Amino acid sequence: AYDVPAGGTVLVKNSDPFVHTFTIEDLDIDVDLGPGSEELVTMPEETGTFVLICEPHTSDPDDPTEDDMAAEITIG
Repeated sequence: AYDVPAGGTVLVKNSDPFVHTFTIEDLDIDVDLGPGSEELVTMPEETGTFVLICEPHTSDPDDPTEDDMAAEITIG
């Protein structure tokens, strides 16, 4: 789980040789990260706990399992 401040900025980094995403569907955040790339993502002012996924590595974004690349992110 991750905790970030509302309106804060998060550095998202992909050190893998594969494409990943930083996706929070409920907040319409969907950032593509190519191999070796990084990007600053500004969190919204909306607070709450949301599901953070990597789209290519999560089989069901609505119900991620331990095998998926998913986590909870709390903004607030």
